[in-house]
Amino acid sequence: MRCSGSNAKSEVDARTSIAGGVYLSNGGQLIISPHSIGKGTLIHERVTIGVDASDAGPPTIGENVWIGADCVIYGDNRLGTGVTVLPGTVLSMNVPDNAVICGNPGSIVRVDFDNSELRRSLACDIDRESLGA
Repeated sequence: MRCSGSNAKSEVDARTSIAGGVYLSNGGQLIISPHSIGKGTLIHERVTIGVDASDAGPPTIGENVWIGADCVIYGDNRLGTGVTVLPGTVLSMNVPDNAVICGNPGSIVRVDFDNSELRRSLACDIDRESLGA
């Protein structure tokens, strides 16, 4: 998995409310249009967040969420505080606080996970096994 690269075009919807301390990857290729992104959230490159085909509404991203590269998050759902979305995940469901999500379709693979160390680094080569999930 590639974690760095040249700056690439990204798009952030002007209607999205972004709290302070949110990190958006400088690797780019982001299409970001959730309802809101909570403080302390880190979003890696090549991530798409937005509405689903029914246009029921955009997701809400909680505080201190870590979203790995190559993820797609769509639909009217909520990611709770401290959620970790592993690289390559496709997600269209609500996620409780401190859960780890993985896969396509995304499913909970671990609960009560503290992602604070993960958010302090810019590491993106994280997988289910490295988290003990």
